Amino acid sequence: MSETRRLLVGNLGCEAEFGGRPLKLAVERTISLFATALRAFAADGDELWTPALVPEERVADVPGLARPKLLSGSLSRLRPSRVLAWCSSASVTGLCKPCGQREPALNRAVAPSSLRAASLLWEIPAAAPLAAARANHRSFALESAEALGVKLEGAALLRSVSELERHLALTATGSSPSGAWVLKAPYSTSGRDRVRSQGALVSEAVRGSVERLFKASGEVLFEPWLDRTADFGVCAVVAPGFLHVFPPHELEVDSRGSFRGIRLRSTTLSPAERSLLDSTANGVAGRLRIMGYSGPFGIDAWRHRDRDGRERFHPLGEINARMTFGLVARALEERLVDVGRIPGSSSLRLRFGKGAELERQTQVSPELIPLVSPLGPASEAVWVEICSQRPTG
Repeated sequence: MSETRRLLVGNLGCEAEFGGRPLKLAVERTISLFATALRAFAADGDELWTPALVPEERVADVPGLARPKLLSGSLSRLRPSRVLAWCSSASVTGLCKPCGQREPALNRAVAPSSLRAASLLWEIPAAAPLAAARANHRSFALESAEALGVKLEGAALLRSVSELERHLALTATGSSPSGAWVLKAPYSTSGRDRVRSQGALVSEAVRGSVERLFKASGEVLFEPWLDRTADFGVCAVVAPGFLHVFPPHELEVDSRGSFRGIRLRSTTLSPAERSLLDSTANGVAGRLRIMGYSGPFGIDAWRHRDRDGRERFHPLGEINARMTFGLVARALEERLVDVGRIPGSSSLRLRFGKGAELERQTQVSPELIPLVSPLGPASEAVWVEICSQRPTG
């Protein structure tokens, strides 16, 4: 083991911790499997903590990627020298002095080509948990969108069913072509803790779910459910006197809006869309810096079709003031390029799915690298596909 004991913390359930809502055991096991992808940031001898213990045999051997020692159980009993966490939260801050306490000289000019995701995050001072909690609350994203002039029509924070009914009567579900809408808990991710419905009334079919969401959360975010045609993301790292924004990537989501993967390319963005996305990311970084947040963050964006059938671009959906799988995908690409697994003319697609899907993809795509091996057709799997085009920008 290296002299400095380094620990990666795969606390992918940070939103549940912020919201004071325990995760279901099945969700905990799934996010623990996904958290093993954080070894993209690991070196030999590092350790990786996940909420549920992951069997060693589920983590596939990949040339160029370290195999950190897998840990679980109480975080409070661990005493590493340096920590890199998925998110800065109260459960993480008591571990040790956060990574980056030696205050690297980030005010100097740095060539973008030298800013490797796999190493950069170890050098950034970690955010205080209160700043991370505030930055991840959906009210911050809504306030930021309004301040930057990109607020989604009809979006609002609501505190009761009666307030929701008044809002529906006034907005007529905003810009949704189908009249559909969604309520989201202030801290949630990957399609959890939300209610979808349709129309200007709260139907009896969903009233119970809506009431439970308000009772558990206090306030929720209302948004029109849009007819999305493409999803994008931007990852960045912010610190005092420092900001680096990585090129945009494409997000893969299912019909429920749940995350399924990353494509490291941005060729479908028009110059105007790219410019708006870049300025929005920079605007969010400025607001994060003012509130005292330091570390990685990501924003989501999308194209959607309006009521008249025209495509529109929305540059700010969610703000994730934490690590994201976009950054994980970039670190994976760096590692695989280093060992020659990704040629100079290729790029990477990071996928999350089931064993059956991995098997189908294996048959049609020889350039496929499993990261998390499934136990069967219905169990979770994570893999990388080598694409023929590198990211642009």
